[in-house]
Amino acid sequence: KLWPAEAGALVEYSSAERAEAEVPHYLIFLELVDGSGLTPEMGPALDRALRESNPVYDSWRRKGALGPCQVRQVEKGGFERLRAARLSEGASPQQLKVSRVLRNAAHVDLLWNWKG
Repeated sequence: KLWPAEAGALVEYSSAERAEAEVPHYLIFLELVDGSGLTPEMGPALDRALRESNPVYDSWRRKGALGPCQVRQVEKGGFERLRAARLSEGASPQQLKVSRVLRNAAHVDLLWNWKG
């Protein structure tokens, strides 16, 4: 199980690559139910769980080609704002789902900087 119960219920999630960073890594964006919050231990715990469940990720981590994932809590409404942004860009409301990997820098910035 990748997400610890004590972290609270997960509302939504997505990720992004940080290939331009000094040590490339993944950003993990999480929106939790009201009252829940990330603790400093949860980022490393998620990285360990990813390594245990994904041999390729673990291999890249062992080689130093990837740094540990960086976990960022998104305040309430962040993913709804992302949906609105994507609709304004012409996405079809019937086909729109949360992207599990964000490739648009503006979308990454939106979640990174969202203040609900």
